[in-house]
Amino acid sequence: MSYNLNLKEFIQGELEKRGVLLRRFHRARSEIHMVLKALDRSGSKLIFDIGANSGQFANECFKAGYEGRIVSVEPQTKAHAELVQRAKSQPNWTVAPRMCIGDRNGKAVIHISPNSVSSSLLAVTQKSIKGNEDTNYVGEESVDISTLDDVAAHYLNDDERMFLKIDTQGYERHVLDGAPRVLGQVAAVYVEMSLAVLYEGGATFIDLYSRLERSGFRCIGLFQGFTDFNTFEMLQVNGLFIRINS
Repeated sequence: MSYNLNLKEFIQGELEKRGVLLRRFHRARSEIHMVLKALDRSGSKLIFDIGANSGQFANECFKAGYEGRIVSVEPQTKAHAELVQRAKSQPNWTVAPRMCIGDRNGKAVIHISPNSVSSSLLAVTQKSIKGNEDTNYVGEESVDISTLDDVAAHYLNDDERMFLKIDTQGYERHVLDGAPRVLGQVAAVYVEMSLAVLYEGGATFIDLYSRLERSGFRCIGLFQGFTDFNTFEMLQVNGLFIRINS
């Protein structure tokens, strides 16, 4: 080891060899803190967490200091059970019955992937599988599907503003299609957006960006999501939108 190399540089170099990168924490560069800042700015005290999986996003919000309510919705049996257990640690965290949110009420079939966050009501494409083999499907489950208009009525007061988080693997457009009434009460949106076609018939970045602009929102942040590290192609981003004049 060179004696001209200080201890900090040496430790960082050794960690980088093992795939670990240390960065100084800064709230202005923290995705979850930017989300919470937008939430505070929007005046909303309720997060509607659609596609909650086992509660990773909600848990991050509470750990970062969020004190409002969160309603989480998740369709997968295993993930929903884990979500229910996790939510017991927070009195302001409510888990809705196991269901999908979409553009209709009825029954649906969700395709299950080994990487459960990639499960979807839509068929997965080879583009996604090449990016990560664990996005392929290994099973199916039947699940109820409901519109956001109908579900939100059980949790949202008439004069209340809502922060809408959508992570539904290509089904984002269907979620918005099922919310013509409640969308007027949405103050901000945090949504996963695909830069490539990862699910057949799924919404793309351009689709969602244009749709939200037309609905009175403007984009205030984009964050790196699913990336194919074989080609170094970014396949998804998380978009943060706030209602104009908020």
